[in-house]
Amino acid sequence: MVLGGLIHDSKMTKEKLSSWVKSGGTIETVGARLGLQQGLSLEKNAEHMNYEALVKFIRMKFEAENAGKQLPYAEFGTGLQNKEKTKNFLAGQLIAGSSVENVGKYLGVWGLPLNQQRIHANWRAFKRYSKMYAEYQKLMKPIRFSYIGSGYQTEEKTKDIMLKWAMAKRRFADVKQSLGLTGLSGQQLTEHVNYEALQLFKGYVEDVKRLGAAENKGMGRQPLKEGGGCKERKNVRTSTTFETRLAVIKHFEESGDMAATVVRFFPALSVQAKHSKKRVVYGWIKDREKIESACDSCIVVWLRSMQKLGVPVTGTMLSEHALDVAKELGIDSALFTASVTWRKSFLKRHKLAM
Repeated sequence: MVLGGLIHDSKMTKEKLSSWVKSGGTIETVGARLGLQQGLSLEKNAEHMNYEALVKFIRMKFEAENAGKQLPYAEFGTGLQNKEKTKNFLAGQLIAGSSVENVGKYLGVWGLPLNQQRIHANWRAFKRYSKMYAEYQKLMKPIRFSYIGSGYQTEEKTKDIMLKWAMAKRRFADVKQSLGLTGLSGQQLTEHVNYEALQLFKGYVEDVKRLGAAENKGMGRQPLKEGGGCKERKNVRTSTTFETRLAVIKHFEESGDMAATVVRFFPALSVQAKHSKKRVVYGWIKDREKIESACDSCIVVWLRSMQKLGVPVTGTMLSEHALDVAKELGIDSALFTASVTWRKSFLKRHKLAM
């Protein structure tokens, strides 16, 4: 609200409107103080910067004169809806991944001129969802860095994919198509979820070119063996599958005996190699703890943000979100099940309540 040439934030606006309600101000006198003109059409007045302040005053005055009763917050579905039902509906749409455009169309607001949007019964609901959606997208950015293939990808996974595409020398046009960016330009392009992935690809293409130029000058090239081809590498390390690592960790947790665990899964190793493998297994356990800690942090931020937005979060919703985060971070479902026991421990650990 702008009053007397001064910009009032939401708190100051509410205090000023409350004082006018208490002093018995009428809609006409408050409208005049806010600079709205009598006799103009509703659509014309809706163009004024203080129009929404007047609407808020009308609501506050109604509630003060009617023992706290509230005017309907929105109108959709079965009819007029109060604020709580509207918030629950919007929370459901947010969790379902509905876009601002789709929700705006459902509410009948999308596509209308701004002055018509502001006088629409669902304008406040649409504004609330737009804010919720923007904050949710910002919150989920670390684990929903891009959308490639059949789902969202983390930043690390996106980098890995873009590097592979660059090394495979995929055509720029093909990459744009795979990222769903073909035909987009300007604001549409920069606001797309895959825009940053495209920038990563460009950077990796340049890196690959530089590496190729260096190799052509004889730098970093492997020596050739007789008859052509690169010499075979010595001391090639074999990797252990994630499934095997999981089995090793579980066996150790159940038995508590690291020596017996190493003997069971790596019986062919020498005594010295088995000793080294123990350190490796301890490293796997620490890595898992780090991943689960990262998972915990993402869930805490999400839960606090949902509560800040006024979105009711149930235990089932918390578990489902935790499983989604774990999946995005590469934690196997056998390692992390988001059980009721985990949920209670999680809430207690972070001093949270639902």
